[in-house]
Amino acid sequence: MDNLSLLTAMQASVDATAGSLSTVVDALLEVDHLLICVSGEAALSVLQTVGLRCPNYTARRVEQGTASRLILFENAYLELICIEDERVAAQTSRRTGIDMLGRSRWQHTRFSPFGVGLRCKLDAANLTAHSKHSRAEQIQQDSSIHFASDNRVNKAEPLCFVIPNYIALPQWLDPTSDVHQYLLTHSLGVKRLTDVKITVDSARDLTPTVSMLSHSNLIGIEQGMAPLLELVFDEEGQGQRLDLRPSLPALLRY
Repeated sequence: MDNLSLLTAMQASVDATAGSLSTVVDALLEVDHLLICVSGEAALSVLQTVGLRCPNYTARRVEQGTASRLILFENAYLELICIEDERVAAQTSRRTGIDMLGRSRWQHTRFSPFGVGLRCKLDAANLTAHSKHSRAEQIQQDSSIHFASDNRVNKAEPLCFVIPNYIALPQWLDPTSDVHQYLLTHSLGVKRLTDVKITVDSARDLTPTVSMLSHSNLIGIEQGMAPLLELVFDEEGQGQRLDLRPSLPALLRY
């Protein structure tokens, strides 16, 4: 089952077969990264202040009017997306239906500022065994990020998408690299993301896609009056809780 087939399946109504379909989804997909749409880079300084290390590099997507900064963990990463050109971002929204500008203004629009990037589960031992030829074939076969049409237009819930394997974290994170090890070392003491819970607008219905992700335990979904991203690290081994509101709609448990 390829990425697009998975999303097509997840758009099916959640009925008596939901349990078996959830099991399939859970067996084939896992969280690659979480994103938060923010209005400026001030949110990044909040994360750095509490003890999360962030690379100095900023990834700019001029054609989308956005810029991104990443915070890496051993099995996932957090991406902060900032709007740099509102005009271009608005044009992108009209063209694609993906409204990063509206999501970054979540306090006023009541849109969800979050996104969940999913990857297909791969055998880690086989990742390093891929030849350049097989990698090139993989890129040619599947180089698109796949969105479910129902979720794309429902701005009140987190944007969910499946990324091609060649850009998934396990493909480019090198455990033997001193640079990568430095970026994975946080003074907060967190290493692995072990759970994710997202609060969505209680007044709106979830799409089948997000309902399926919740049923399969890939992410937890709760309904409330304000958006919140809860990230659990290392199964809360330290017994600590860090609330980043109001600077950032996020809660860390570690």
